[in-house]
Amino acid sequence: RPVVVASRSLPSASGSFPEGRSIFVFRNRAYVGTYETAGSEFYVFDITNPLNPAFLGSKAVNHSVRNIVVREEGVGGAVRLLAYLASSANNSELQVLDVTDPVHVLDFSVFDAQGSGSATALFAAGKVMWVARQQVVGEPTVVALSVADPLHPTLLSLYNAKLKSGSVVNGFAVSNSTLVMTTSDATAPLVTCTTTEGHAIVSCSTAAIVSNSGRIDYQDNYIFAPSGNSLRVIGN
Repeated sequence: RPVVVASRSLPSASGSFPEGRSIFVFRNRAYVGTYETAGSEFYVFDITNPLNPAFLGSKAVNHSVRNIVVREEGVGGAVRLLAYLASSANNSELQVLDVTDPVHVLDFSVFDAQGSGSATALFAAGKVMWVARQQVVGEPTVVALSVADPLHPTLLSLYNAKLKSGSVVNGFAVSNSTLVMTTSDATAPLVTCTTTEGHAIVSCSTAAIVSNSGRIDYQDNYIFAPSGNSLRVIGN
């Protein structure tokens, strides 16, 4: 039976919505994102001792942090620890922070995809970062970026899934040539796509076999998704 063994407040979270929204754990550090608020929206904790998490640093990004991916990257001959954020900003959907020194988190780079949709989810696959966005009519739902040079993310492909306007991608996973999304669009709650070697989406199909699904995982041709009050395992 799960029990709470430790809890820490977010030191500078304040304002209307100081709630945690996203988390990523990497090498004994927990990275926490919140809704946009009057204080910081990004936090770093040392969890070497999970019973006693220690606050290390934070940064105000002035937008909601909807998803986080942290990776070690080679930059200019040096090794940096970078946090990729799915941001609610519609002019910088992907925000990259240098968290090598968690006490002094630094802005590193941003990417602005065309249109006004904001980012809702991320998935890293090698040197490609897949970014899912809120659906806006006529605008891309999924953006594939090369992060071979994380200081200058470059566009690889765009795809418009033509979801209901305002719908968001909740869960997102990519494996080999398959991309899977769960969405808030009741007519397309599960979307499965085929991708090319060049990271372009060439075809998608929808299935109404999950509902109210959040984050998902995709392994060995099986989709693992929460659906309502159940776990569903879906063969692809």
